[in-house]
Amino acid sequence: MFPSPTRCLWLSSLVGLLLSCARPYAALQAIPGDAACVQQFRPTFRNELYKAQIDLVGRSLGGLLLIKTMPDRSTRVVFTSETGPTFFDFDFAPDGAFRVRYVMNRLNRRPVINVLRSDFELILMRNLAPEKATLFRNDSLHYARFSVDKGAVYVVTNTDCRELKRIEKAGKRKPLVRVLLKNYHQGVPDTIGISHQNFKFEISLKLLVR
Repeated sequence: MFPSPTRCLWLSSLVGLLLSCARPYAALQAIPGDAACVQQFRPTFRNELYKAQIDLVGRSLGGLLLIKTMPDRSTRVVFTSETGPTFFDFDFAPDGAFRVRYVMNRLNRRPVINVLRSDFELILMRNLAPEKATLFRNDSLHYARFSVDKGAVYVVTNTDCRELKRIEKAGKRKPLVRVLLKNYHQGVPDTIGISHQNFKFEISLKLLVR
């Protein structure tokens, strides 16, 4: 006994839905244009202090996180407890170099440092050259795709590129990290969130009054 045409159509739709959920980038359609407009969402940090919470595989660290642009145009990211001790102090140079100035013993693991470096590079939108991006569209969203080592970074906006929806770092098939930058004022977001999709690692930042 053969299934009815209606049942075949339903099964086909269900399979398509499951595949699109498993591979969310498969449905993207390439579109012409350039990605210069996403530059407006690159934060222009000067000397911003955030209330910070970092949750890492069962460990929770709370305190204050400073993001400061130095005279040589490097960016310092310093995370301290509210009582003073420093958790980590990173330096991101304009030429792409990265330096660990200090990291506390329990965080001093190469995988942890690499993840933190990658996460803050997403916040800073480093190494995302608009001229090297490819544009895509899906429903009411535009995706600017930047090729990176072992995957891609997608800057997702509305169709007129006036609103940043999210930034995603992805593997071949699905997002691995999602970044939210919200409520910009003079080029600085007052709310920042990072969540990893394949293991428990989250960063939450809320700008303190200057």
